[in-house]
Parts: sequence; C-alpha cells; structure tokens
Amino acid sequence: MRVGKVDGYGSMPTQDALNMMKTNPEIVVKQKPQGTEYTLDPRNDVAPFNVLNVRIAMQHAIDIKTITATYYQGYGTPWPASLTENQMGIGGWGDAYPNWPADVQAQYTYDPALAKQMLATAGFPSGFNTDLVLDSNADQVCIRSYSPNWQRSAST
Repeated sequence: MRVGKVDGYGSMPTQDALNMMKTNPEIVVKQKPQGTEYTLDPRNDVAPFNVLNVRIAMQHAIDIKTITATYYQGYGTPWPASLTENQMGIGGWGDAYPNWPADVQAQYTYDPALAKQMLATAGFPSGFNTDLVLDSNADQVCIRSYSPNWQRSAST
C-alpha cells in the first residue's frame, strides 16, 4: 500500500489500519459497514454460564463505549450485538440496538456495581475463574481489554 501497488484492501486489523493512517496520510481510507465484531460465546449449559444473571452480569462489566472510543479510536458503533441492522452493511439481519426495548437495552449498560451485585445474588460473591478459548483470528488485544472490567466487577 505504501508504494502505490495496491488499489484496495478489504479489511485489516484495527490497530494496523490506524497506524497506517497516521504514518501515511496519502492513503485514502473509506469506511464501510461490516460485520466485524468480537463476541464471547460461553457454553450456556455449563456452570456458571448456565445462570442467566451471570451472563447479564458479564455484559454489565464490559464498557463497550470506552472500548470503541479508545481501542477503535471512535471507528465503530458501540452496540452490544453482532446481529444488528448494520451487519454486513445491509438491513434485515436484526433490529438496530437503539430500537431494542428499553428493558433489553438495560441489560447491556456498563454498570460494574450492578454486575458485582448480580454475581453475588447468583452465588458468586467473590466472582469466579474461567478460561477463554479464542479463535486464532480473534483480536486478542481487544478481547483482553474486557478482562480488567470483569476483574473489578468480581473483586470484593
């Protein structure tokens, strides 16, 4: 790209793209809606994730807006679902997060105090340990950014 032999590149890791934009301002960057999101999909049939309030507590412990603003430097939509209307840049996949019912949206708000309370009510007052198994294509740096939030929510 730097020597002018590439006309287009479909997708690259966020940090690579941001660095490229900083170091080579001649590159024209055009954003396109795409389905690049990172989800953590626990086995809901295995404890502690078989408890709905544990899964909701984990959602309350992820600060999606800050991750979008800092890690992605504002290039992204801080919505908590993979199947929203902008998935792949087309409608019909689901409903946009702003259109979700208020009670469902509330389950995805960043609220570490509520996360801690929900974990305690679910029987995990000191939190719990678990392992994350990530796809080799996953943006591991981004996913690791969730961990400090989870640790704060679980600490007593």
